[in-house]
Amino acid sequence: QARRLTSIPTLGFHMSLAKATTFAVYLPLVASAPTSRFFQTSTQSQKDVAEAKPKSARGRVKVVTDMGFDDWGAFAVLHAAGLGPEAALATGGMMEASFAYNFSVLLSSWGLETQVVQGSDSCWSPPCISTSFIEDDWHYRSKELDIFNTSALPERERTSPRISAVSLDTAGFWEAGTCTEKYTLLILSPQADIAKALDSDAAGVAKCIEEVVVSGGFFAGSEEGKAFERDDQTTFANIMGHRLPNFTLSADDHDAELNVVLDAPAAHSVLERFVRLGVTVTFVPIEVESVDRIGKEQILNSGDKYSIALQSNLSSTRIAQLCDSAKRSQNSSMLGRMACIHKSAGDVATLDMDAIVATYLSNRELFQFRSSFVHVDASSGITNLCVGQLRGCFNTEVATAFNASSWFDAVLRPSMVGA
Repeated sequence: QARRLTSIPTLGFHMSLAKATTFAVYLPLVASAPTSRFFQTSTQSQKDVAEAKPKSARGRVKVVTDMGFDDWGAFAVLHAAGLGPEAALATGGMMEASFAYNFSVLLSSWGLETQVVQGSDSCWSPPCISTSFIEDDWHYRSKELDIFNTSALPERERTSPRISAVSLDTAGFWEAGTCTEKYTLLILSPQADIAKALDSDAAGVAKCIEEVVVSGGFFAGSEEGKAFERDDQTTFANIMGHRLPNFTLSADDHDAELNVVLDAPAAHSVLERFVRLGVTVTFVPIEVESVDRIGKEQILNSGDKYSIALQSNLSSTRIAQLCDSAKRSQNSSMLGRMACIHKSAGDVATLDMDAIVATYLSNRELFQFRSSFVHVDASSGITNLCVGQLRGCFNTEVATAFNASSWFDAVLRPSMVGA
């Protein structure tokens, strides 16, 4: 815990202040908690910030993120496509919500003007599943902090303090019923904070959203889901077991996806309410936004015998080529840095999973979709494709395939990585 940027005692100070306050925090690149002498209030509201930013070709984009490595890649992909999100709600999941301060530094250091808003670590409907295994078993959070401190920022930014402007204005993020232009909501995290916003004003929130794009879920009955364990053991090893009645996760199964299973009641509720309120919901499930997908695709296309090692090695080779191009370029980019940070097999997956999902906003043609009724089990967190419109099933668009080879050529090509 001592190695993380912020510590629990700071949270009481944060929560005692007005929600609309934006904090600017001077952060050295070490794991230390910000203190009150570093805070500078800003009178510029979330709406003012949004109106001051240029709109992308797609329109407005907002993201709910748990700030994991693949979320870093997602923001890099969006930035390279000219779709830098205007706001990001930093919620608990792979990282704790307090990592918002570091995340704000990361984005601003690469030129993104995204307003980071700190959300919560709590689930929507207690008792909550403990996320301690993310650090205790995987050491994920300390690893991400290490990489943030040593290699995530541009070289020019590593030796001097940066200013992190983090807002607590969650109501401003949603703009419930007050927006003048709708936005696309990209969900890269567990959904507790979204469910809480819908509790406050579901109709108002839905009124401002053009489309909800969900990263997550696992559909075992889909074409790729059925072949998952045979053709993509790398990703299969990275999915979770379902939620048990004692609010732990099954250690013997691979049948649920982390973003959903960490707060299954929230995921079920968010899907139901958005669909009933007429918002288009699009799923890109884990079997499509998979780990080391380029390696899997090359094996299937070549007819070679599958192995995890071959999938990982092929993926590493392709991404190393992108990194080499970035290093040769005189103009560094966030996308190039993500290629150099990336490690295959899901260890430091900056160019897998959420990075693939973000590509949907700029390159929908790389995906195949099918209109499907989807059920999210509020108890277990297991997601299923329904046969017809059964009770608890809601009409969505579900990604069924993704062309990783074209992704490397069209989105991650060396000329863009070094742009």
